[in-house]
Amino acid sequence: MAPLGEGSDDPLLPDLPRGPLHAARARASFPWKELALFWEGPDMLRFKKNIFSALENDPLFAHPPGSLSLEKYRELNFLRCKRVFEYDFLRVEDLLGSPQRVLALIQCLGMYDWSLATKFFLHTLTFGSAIYNSGSERHFKYLPKIFNMEIFGCFALTEVSHGSNTKAMRTTAHYDPTTEEIIIHSPDFEAAKFWVGNMGKTATHAVVFAQLYTPGGQCHGLHPFVVQAPAAGLRGSRRSDVKSDLGAFM
Repeated sequence: MAPLGEGSDDPLLPDLPRGPLHAARARASFPWKELALFWEGPDMLRFKKNIFSALENDPLFAHPPGSLSLEKYRELNFLRCKRVFEYDFLRVEDLLGSPQRVLALIQCLGMYDWSLATKFFLHTLTFGSAIYNSGSERHFKYLPKIFNMEIFGCFALTEVSHGSNTKAMRTTAHYDPTTEEIIIHSPDFEAAKFWVGNMGKTATHAVVFAQLYTPGGQCHGLHPFVVQAPAAGLRGSRRSDVKSDLGAFM
């Protein structure tokens, strides 16, 4: 490994600016640049540097003076999340093919703002991975839409009375063969989906977990369903659409 000592012109690892920690850093018994290169490798360091450089030079990511209202902060956070996708740091195939890059991007976003990292994580990994891992081939049409922000997703498992105890979930999905629809229903408030990240203001679609029932009343256990979020105009009337009555779906 080529040494990368202090004063190196290597663009991946520029010298840190002098400040209150400079004296402590100077007493280190090892060269930190060589450790970083060994630990992460040049490709990952370059990937992270590209992310930090993009955020640093984009006015949208400049921290506003003073504090914003909750509504303004949510709006700004969503616009920033959209901009992250526009930079195309990740591709659809990176979801499973390059998990280190996915985690690195989330960590970089978290160093800037963990609210942004969480929104990105819930949309890409929690919502997107649920579709990729649990869906059939016909559901894969959603994956490009996730990455170009044509749709924005959330993961609806938890219910008011059941936390994440999947066996106890009470939301149901009844298949109606006459209309070829699956009707999702939360029978009461305690069965309402709750604590659904991204749902409140931004989600257009949700992966909803419900107990699947077929004609005759047979329960086939918990299954995930892609459902258009209430804020985007639910209760489709066409064949093969998913109907929903989710009650207090928050």
